[in-house]
Formats: sequence, structure tokens, C-alpha cells
Amino acid sequence: MRSFWLLTGFEYKKLFQRKIVWITLAVMIAACILLSCISYMATGYTIDGEPVNGYDLKKKHVAQDKEASGTRLDGKTLKNMEESPSDIPGGLFNMVYYITGGWEVDGLKEQELYQIRENNIEANWESARLSKGEKKYMEEQEEKIEKPLTYEYSDGYQEAGTQMVFVGLLQTLLIAICIPSVFAEEHIRKTDQLNLCTNMGKKTLYLAKIAVGISFSLAATVMMALAITIPTFLINGLEGFDAPIQSFAPLESWAMTAGERLLIMMAMGLLAAILHSAAGMLMSEKARGNVAPMAVMVGFMLVSLFATVPDQYRALAQAWDLVPGNVLSATGPFGVRLFQIFGRYLAAWQVVPIVYLAVAAVCIVLGGRLYKNYQVSGR
Repeated sequence: MRSFWLLTGFEYKKLFQRKIVWITLAVMIAACILLSCISYMATGYTIDGEPVNGYDLKKKHVAQDKEASGTRLDGKTLKNMEESPSDIPGGLFNMVYYITGGWEVDGLKEQELYQIRENNIEANWESARLSKGEKKYMEEQEEKIEKPLTYEYSDGYQEAGTQMVFVGLLQTLLIAICIPSVFAEEHIRKTDQLNLCTNMGKKTLYLAKIAVGISFSLAATVMMALAITIPTFLINGLEGFDAPIQSFAPLESWAMTAGERLLIMMAMGLLAAILHSAAGMLMSEKARGNVAPMAVMVGFMLVSLFATVPDQYRALAQAWDLVPGNVLSATGPFGVRLFQIFGRYLAAWQVVPIVYLAVAAVCIVLGGRLYKNYQVSGR
């Protein structure tokens, strides 16, 4: 065990001696901070005829939305929205907009509003081609949601959760740049003859490299997540951990809070870090370099950003939903397409830990076989 920690420290020292690692990490953290604040840097807004910047406008909206926290979206509220729209904060109007697809509330009744919501939810189920069993399961989830819906202020958790997609993208870039070198460097610098004949054994050295790659990826992901969430919470506040997600996503059928949603998104990011680092190290050992794995990882990330699979190809669409770029999107882990395992229905966010850890384990085992059987020749 002592030799493992000794080799781990040695591998970390090698990693941190590369300037590109520090530069990339600093750039990614700075990008996270910038992405969390950029919308508040805009100018050109006016309040009561006075020009204000995006930050002042946001603080005004935050104060209004906090005041309205706890308001039920019922007939009385709809009537107030129709008669005095200027007195109603944007959070409530957003709920109506996401349900009806428009801002108009004139003559809109409570029963009509919730019928529209039910129709839209069922239309989403049909579009996703849910089976009867899946529909029944989602109906059971829907029954757990209290109606009329209640607006609870939770902008901090909502925005932080939505911004996790940026953490996922930047994480992929960082891992693609930094991690393949853990294995590739010894091949590129022709030092593999020395490393592979260590008296501590190939297995111990391999496990030390894997530990460094995964732990660095996890730590970097945590730092990027903090860099994007801390400014968001400083501006929006910490209120709303227990707010139902229907406060900002009224067509969702999951009985989940805004805080739970954010924690799940962060967990998805950490699992993606394990998968990306394990896959990156496997490719670098197979290619004996760091360019090929970097190209594959970045290329796949770009494809996942723009490519979609039609809903009629159900199995393929479900598999595509589990790609890290899709899982870390705002609605990715909480889609209505379910996975049936041993007679039990599971959502994407419940399946991702099983799939990602299993694939990462396979990558580690395959990489271990390559590393063990590699022989230096031709020198």
C-alpha cells in the first residue's frame, strides 16, 4: 500500500509540473465564473425611466419574487394577474407561460389552466412514446404533486442546476487536455522502458495512474461547480431548497425539490468526470499519445451538442439520453422515458450511476490489460 501512495504522489507531481494543466484549470474556472455572471453584466434596461444594469434589474426581480413566494397558482391569483399585472412578479407569469405557451391570462380560469397543463403533459408522454406501464408510473408521480401549484422562490437552485451543462462541457475539455498525458507522457518521452520495469510492479503503477486521473477529474469538477454556483447564490440567495421544481418547471411530473434537483445534477457531473477520465486514459494508452483521445472526446462532445435521435427510435433515443452532454442538460436526467429493470421503472438519473460506473470499470480493466501486456520494442 505504501508503494501505491508513493507512486500516486509521483504521478501527481508529474501532472502538476505541466503548465498546460494549471493554465487549463484556471481558464475553465474563470469561464465558469464568467458564465454565471454574464447575464447580469448587460446594460440598456430601464426601471421607471431610469437606466439600470442587469445586476440591478435582477436584484429588483429577486425582491419581487421572494415577496410572492408561497403564492398558490389558483383562480384568485389568475384574477389578480389579469386585473393588476404590474403588481405580479415575473415568477408567477413564467409558470403560466410554461403551461399555456403564452403570456395572456385574460379570462383564464383555474380549471382551464390545469386542464391545459394536463393536456400538455399527456402530449409529451405521447411524443416520447411511453408504454402503458410508463404512463401509469408517471401518473402516480403526478398524483404526488399538490395542486393548485404553489410558487416558491428558488432562483438560485434553478439557475445553478441549469448551468451544470456548462460545467459538463468545460469538464470534458479539461479532461481531454490534461488526463490523457497521465499515460501518454511516458510513451511520448520514451521513458516507458524505465516506468514499466519498476520494482513496485506494473499493476501498482497502473492503479496509481488511474487514481490520479480520476481524483484530479473529480476535484476539478467540484471546483468548476463551486465557481459557477457560488456567484449564482450570492446574487440570488439560498432560499428555496425545499421549493417544488414545478415553481419553475410546471410541466414536470416529478415530486422533487429545487435543492434535490441541483444535488442530482452535481452528482451527474461527478459521475461524468469518472467516465470521461477512465475513457480518456484507456484511449491514451491504446493510442500511445494524447492527441487522438483529445480529438475523440472533443469531437463526441460537439456531436452530442447538436445531434438528436428521433423519438420513434425508442431504444436508440434512450441510449442517447444517457450521453454525458445530454444528461447534464437542464432536463436530461429528468426525462419521462423510463428504464425498466427487474420489473421496476427507473428514471435516467437513477440509471446513470449504474451505467457510468460500469462503463468506467470496463475501461479501467481493458486499460489494465493493455498496460500489462505492453512491451517496449524497436529502441
